[in-house]
Amino acid sequence: NESPFSVPILCNRVRRAFDRFEINPMGHNGKILTAILATIPHDELFQFDDDTLHVFCEKVLYQKQRSAVNIKVDPLGRFATALIFLPRDKYSPELKLLVGRYLEKTLNGKVQSEHAHVSEQEFARLLVVIGYDALQEVVFDIEQIELDINALSCAWHERLQHALEAQELPVNDEDLSAVFPVVYQKIYTPSDGARDFKRVLNVVNEPYQRSVAILLNPDRHTFTLQVFTYSKNISLSDLMPIFQNLGLEVLSESDFELSLANGSVYLHNFECAMPDNFDDQAADRLAKGFVAVWDGVCENDRFNTLIFKSTLASHDVTIIRAIVRAMRQMQFSASIDYVASILLMYPSIVEHLMDYFKIRFDPELEDGRLCRMASCEESLNDALQSITRSDHDRIIRHLFAVIKACVRTNVYQGKPYISFKFRSEHIPNLPKPVPLFEIFVYTTF
Repeated sequence: NESPFSVPILCNRVRRAFDRFEINPMGHNGKILTAILATIPHDELFQFDDDTLHVFCEKVLYQKQRSAVNIKVDPLGRFATALIFLPRDKYSPELKLLVGRYLEKTLNGKVQSEHAHVSEQEFARLLVVIGYDALQEVVFDIEQIELDINALSCAWHERLQHALEAQELPVNDEDLSAVFPVVYQKIYTPSDGARDFKRVLNVVNEPYQRSVAILLNPDRHTFTLQVFTYSKNISLSDLMPIFQNLGLEVLSESDFELSLANGSVYLHNFECAMPDNFDDQAADRLAKGFVAVWDGVCENDRFNTLIFKSTLASHDVTIIRAIVRAMRQMQFSASIDYVASILLMYPSIVEHLMDYFKIRFDPELEDGRLCRMASCEESLNDALQSITRSDHDRIIRHLFAVIKACVRTNVYQGKPYISFKFRSEHIPNLPKPVPLFEIFVYTTF
């Protein structure tokens, strides 16, 4: 804490700094420059050359609402020291953490120490040491770092405003400082806020005034399922049965009320375990499947886990469910829940079954239907060879036989119900007397 004027070597450097500025040490700017030089740690001040010290002090002295940064790298590449001056009114412990994380990412190292100095002066000082596990060359752009730290030192809602302007999103008359609660601002970045604000605007304009989105977090091997509702909050007891039947493992949940000028939007974030090979397409299928169940278009039962475990969409799962219910009406011995549990053990085989159904009945399919059906049936029979339990084999083969016995369906007509026409003689073990055809109609309503 000793004044640099009392240290002989530093005293000469400080005097040269005053000479270059040509200001009176007893004047207003002279006193500020004295405080700046006294705030720089002696170890750092020893390493400044006159030119670098002049440029650094000039930034702090004359650009008071902007940050000034000086970074020195150990000659052996073991650590880097960042000396940062910030406007005092913008400093906070949260900003210190943000700057530390930013420097870790920018300088590709780990924070070893962070020290802050805040006094009655107009500036605050940060000293951050970034360490490295191995010797490496440290490359950085000091001007870009200063710009980025300036952005970080802005209030959260100000950075949100900049992010919204960059995406050309309308703000209307919303008070951005009041939209997102403080707890949201502590967890998420302004970029996250801009992303969620865009969805908030969509929810307000949606007919059902609700929306679902999925964000992938590959670094944590999780994904976040977001549920937005306008004006009316939802309880966890309404959502958890849907998650359970989709086969999701929910690790944590957080909810926020986002205040708009014309009402509130409620946001629920569910962090879920992410399986292997879960990509954007799988996330899109899962989000659409969740909405289908939530809207009552898709029944909420164990079959929905196929949406999560396979490449089937919710409509494909509805077709499989309807055929299994038709089997049950034909007095098949296994219960619907038991058949569902068996199918969940063999999601790839269920995909083959659905492929066969689509090849046979999809009206948009071009020529070659019979050849493709034969190829699909051969692949399916090969897959069935991997089943070791006889009851599992019997159930899936019976399901395949029922699909092959189907001669007509309205699946591709966009009706609110599904109907099948089966050739009864092709369905094994039907109770007698066996009719010429079986008709089955299924709907969730």
